[in-house]
Amino acid sequence: MKMIERSFLAAAIVALFFGSSACLTPILMSDASAPVAGRAYQDLGDTQGESCSMSVLGIPVATDASLRTALADAKARVGADALIEIVVDRWSLVTFVFNKQCTQVYAKGIRFGDGVASTPVVPALPAVPVAPAASLVEPEVAKPVAAAKPAPSSEPVAPAQPAKVDKPLTRAEKRKAKAEERRSKREEARKAKADARKAKADARKAKAEARKRKKEEAKAKKEEAKAKVKAERKAAEDAKMKAAQEAKRKKEEAKAKAAAESKAAEEAKRLAEEAKPVPDAFKVFCKYKTGQAVLVETKSAKLEVAFDKCLHNGLRVKKADGALDLVPFDQIWTVSPRTEAAPIPPSTPAQPAKPARSGPATPKNK
Repeated sequence: MKMIERSFLAAAIVALFFGSSACLTPILMSDASAPVAGRAYQDLGDTQGESCSMSVLGIPVATDASLRTALADAKARVGADALIEIVVDRWSLVTFVFNKQCTQVYAKGIRFGDGVASTPVVPALPAVPVAPAASLVEPEVAKPVAAAKPAPSSEPVAPAQPAKVDKPLTRAEKRKAKAEERRSKREEARKAKADARKAKADARKAKAEARKRKKEEAKAKKEEAKAKVKAERKAAEDAKMKAAQEAKRKKEEAKAKAAAESKAAEEAKRLAEEAKPVPDAFKVFCKYKTGQAVLVETKSAKLEVAFDKCLHNGLRVKKADGALDLVPFDQIWTVSPRTEAAPIPPSTPAQPAKPARSGPATPKNK
């Protein structure tokens, strides 16, 4: 049971908290609470006054929230005779339990006097009832002000013109003036809202343009970086291809150089071989001219070839296909000329080997 009561109490407190409301409403602005035209006064400084009405659970506790009480409170705080530059606000607090409504007055206090005043004396106008703010003006007997004596002068004095008297505004004119003031305020508020909306739209547009510009700059940088990478890759590929071509060229040059050196070495070797003297025992095989058709009989075959040259280690002959061949002297039995009319037949099959002879081989004459 206690838990239920506590729950109801908490719910009531929350409802009271969220069900309350407060507001502050300006209701009136006025120049003065009493006629000040033609009267000297002393400024006593800023002051304020307040009057409130309160109720608890609908039961009134204080009932005086009138403007007259707030004005009297403001004057009593500084000991003023009247108030100027008056601003009146209405403040209220409404809840389910406690209600409060206050009238607040903010103004400057003044004190009338015949001495030197802190504010210039306003020349007096004819005795016409003037009420700048009828709801604030308190009836007060105007003190007579001594008329200033004119200075003696020899010039004729012009007749005094009747003073222009401002007629008090009627209620319709007051309502019209208030309506014009409200309309001008609404126009100013509408214009301020339009300017604020335009400023927000301009800010959003500028922000969107900044985002777009940043996006385009990022895209341009990305494209530039991509183009740079592509150019670097292409340069690397070109350099690699050039290096490969250079290496290939150098390799071919080295190969050609090696082949030339090998050929030169073989040629030098051949020349060196050809320069060696032919042994005397085999000079009998070298009595033919270069290109002469001869029949060379070896231990294994008979060769119909053309004589080319005698070397120290054998007889160099040219075959029917034009290839040069070296026949060692120790394989040759005989070398004999043959007629040029008969074509060179292919090599005959190998003949059975003859018994070896002792001593150096000698030519056999036919």
